[in-house]
Amino acid sequence: MIGGINHRVWLVAAFIALAARPAGAGSLTLAWNANIEPDIAGYVLAYGTQPNSHSTRVDVGNRVTWQLPNLVEGQRYYFVVSAYNTGGRVSLMSNEVSGVVPSTCTSRVSPASLSVNAMGGATTFIVSAGAGCPWMAATSVPWLTVTSGASGAGNGSFTVMVAPKRAPDSRTADVHISSAAPGAVPILQSGGTGKAFDRLRWDADGDSKTDVAVWRPGTGTWYVRLSGAGGATAARNWGGGWMDDRPVPGDYDGDGIGDYAVWRPASGMWYVLTSSSGFVSDLSIQWGGGPAGDVPVPADYDGDGKTDIAVWRPSTAVWYVKTSGSGFVDSMTVQWGGAGDQPVVGDYDGDGRADVAVWRGSTGVWYILRSSLNYSQTHPIVMHWGGAWAGDKPVLADYDGDGATDLAVWRGPTGSWYLLLSGGGYSQAGARSVQWGGATAGDQPVVGDYDGDGKTDIAVWRGPTGMWYIKTSSTDFADSVAVQWGSSTVQDVPVPR
Repeated sequence: MIGGINHRVWLVAAFIALAARPAGAGSLTLAWNANIEPDIAGYVLAYGTQPNSHSTRVDVGNRVTWQLPNLVEGQRYYFVVSAYNTGGRVSLMSNEVSGVVPSTCTSRVSPASLSVNAMGGATTFIVSAGAGCPWMAATSVPWLTVTSGASGAGNGSFTVMVAPKRAPDSRTADVHISSAAPGAVPILQSGGTGKAFDRLRWDADGDSKTDVAVWRPGTGTWYVRLSGAGGATAARNWGGGWMDDRPVPGDYDGDGIGDYAVWRPASGMWYVLTSSSGFVSDLSIQWGGGPAGDVPVPADYDGDGKTDIAVWRPSTAVWYVKTSGSGFVDSMTVQWGGAGDQPVVGDYDGDGRADVAVWRGSTGVWYILRSSLNYSQTHPIVMHWGGAWAGDKPVLADYDGDGATDLAVWRGPTGSWYLLLSGGGYSQAGARSVQWGGATAGDQPVVGDYDGDGKTDIAVWRGPTGMWYIKTSSTDFADSVAVQWGSSTVQDVPVPR
């Protein structure tokens, strides 16, 4: 209890149960369970036409039913509700539910389904509808985009762009069509032949498993416990805390083995010791700088299987990327985000290239520009998940192994992990929660694929004791392993983060 409002009303185990039912053409009636606190003053109903996006808000007062008029017939709406008390404190949002507004119009879409190869591409669908009958096409998954004709009345058409698929597994999702038969068009995409994007795995021995590793700023030493060599260890000096270096590990040479790398903010220099050279040669490249407030965001933006050098400048919200495919000669810039945002680079559309993305902790909203659309701001992905006010930290990764990044937060005060999975279309109905670790014990999230099954494991590093606690995805997070490595008492920094 905080200020009389039950703050458990959120995410998977919402206290408020919300229901939507038709109330005639153009309207829906909403009903929800009343909070049990005696000082409840009212409720705020929020809704929109996309999952996890509720831009319209209505203060309904202290009642538990509400009829919304003037809605679009045949359109699916998504609803959440929050409570507030006489002291002005507001609860977190309830679970999300949806409902379709009844329609007197009928129409059909052709083709009724679609199968595409890993290259993806654009397909135009034909809508046959009665004169004046409205319809709308929408999808909630990042690898599908309605690029034109998203709505209309009467006969018309819309175009869907399917992002390329790099990982070998297939995937399927629906384009939802309001006021049309079928109500959803299933799209199946076959898998590719490449390796899925993974910004998290730092694999020092090339066995496709994340290795336990720390960097000690006081000596500049990287200490690695190898997963594929019977527990063998390695130590290598590179960089140093006395120069204010920041570890920026990655696979800059594309050989499948992690390179030792640091970024020096004062000069903007990147120093990379490459594994392909037997760790005897290095890259030294100037890019970005601490005086400008830059944040390093290395990832594979050009899809060549190598880590690119990149920084994000919060003051201007500009991303500056030097591409490995050009030998770190060419660069690109993208404007996205703003001061106070946290960069959350991942491959949300599964095309094997990094997407530009930020998480706004103050609102819990994720803003994503997709590489498959050349980072166009015309079709951003905007979704709500987590919130800094609850002590959440973003721990984005591919937990379901479908080759696309999932939205995820770790709530340090409770140790709860909340996963919104891409394989389920980022639906809250398919969200997962797992309890592991806790900030009060000094834990830090250190996600990676430690068991090598192609899915991210849930893991924390307990700095004061140096213990790594890993819940393995290969056991559906049922089993765990513990390894002692490093210590925060000597300012060690975990490499997988």
